[in-house]
Amino acid sequence: MKTLKHKDFDALQGPAVVFVHAESWCHACKTMKPVVEKIEAETKGVQFFQVDTETDDGSDLADAEDIMSIPTTLLVKGGELVEAIVGLLSEAKFRKRVQALLKD
Repeated sequence: MKTLKHKDFDALQGPAVVFVHAESWCHACKTMKPVVEKIEAETKGVQFFQVDTETDDGSDLADAEDIMSIPTTLLVKGGELVEAIVGLLSEAKFRKRVQALLKD
């Protein structure tokens, strides 16, 4: 996953998945990240990004998007936020949500 800068978030057209996490201390994030990476490897046509809230830039993006809990995964399509998934999600459910981004 590429790191997404706060200044680039509003320019996302998608379909895109933005995984917002804390690298060093969030255990739920460490559980969810391999799921996101696996779906990224399997999925064509969707961009995957990560945002670490422990960085100033990542913290700014989380504040701007009113993210209060992590992990939060943002699904973006056509420049619009489609869904914000808060917390853990099973691989099957996450895959289904990402695949939905590819449908018209």
